[in-house]
Amino acid sequence: MDSAIDKKINILGKTLPELEELFLNLNQKPYRAKQALKWIHQRGISNFDQMTDFSKELRSLLNDSFYIKAPSISYEKLSDDGTKKWVLDVGEHDSIEMVLIPEGNRATLCVSSQVGCAINCSFCATGKQGFSRNLTASEIIGQVWLAANSFGIPRTGNDKNITNIVMMGMGEPLHNFNPVVTAMDIMLNENAYGLSKRKVTLSTSGLVPEINKLSKLPEEVVNFKRDHNNSRYQMIHPYLMSNGDLFFHSIYYSPLIKIDICSKVISTLDMLTHHSIEADDDGLWTPITYIPSKNNPGL
Repeated sequence: MDSAIDKKINILGKTLPELEELFLNLNQKPYRAKQALKWIHQRGISNFDQMTDFSKELRSLLNDSFYIKAPSISYEKLSDDGTKKWVLDVGEHDSIEMVLIPEGNRATLCVSSQVGCAINCSFCATGKQGFSRNLTASEIIGQVWLAANSFGIPRTGNDKNITNIVMMGMGEPLHNFNPVVTAMDIMLNENAYGLSKRKVTLSTSGLVPEINKLSKLPEEVVNFKRDHNNSRYQMIHPYLMSNGDLFFHSIYYSPLIKIDICSKVISTLDMLTHHSIEADDDGLWTPITYIPSKNNPGL
């Protein structure tokens, strides 16, 4: 990246409040930030000169101050069943993957949060490559932006080619807390992708302090589901092993927070804490306190 770009700010990963502050710093009205958010995320535009409800002077000012850049596509494959897979270049010889999976009226995008992963779950290939770095908010939301643009640009606010997002790609999302939360804020914002809170899922190996921290963010809602894949029974995060009751305290007293966590964590915590899990009408899994363990009736 040249020195001129180095002085500019990539606004692809900026939330509405962050954009409002940037526009105020340019002596512009805050409502311009909402317009910019719509141009970028609802229409898929990265060229300020195409943002026609901005004056020529403002477009010139934006070009001098900001830029809009997502990761570049290194590889793209469309399967017969409609599944799309991408390998993205995020610089410094690092790459990440994302996948769009269609199913009936749904299309779920699986998004990465890190280059590699430090957790090293036994069932996961990502952990075997080690950890390189966290992704920025622009690199995370940039995956959604690229996938949405793959259906054609300019888009409109009514285009819903991506109906669900799962933070279930490369990396442990809660190890990259702030950029992930920032990207999720943009996913949910009605001026960007406008996804329902129930349509954005954060998948974690179970980092208790971060789960508790997430529970204090009322605008962020992620699905708490059980993974029925028995091949994942070999994984359990050591912090959860020694802090099972704390995990359930975080979830039980945070009713807005729904977290996707593998079934090995659930079954082990069931034995450790005398808690059990059952599904509600929506298929979501909820902790029920002080029910005899199904995994070990002696507890």
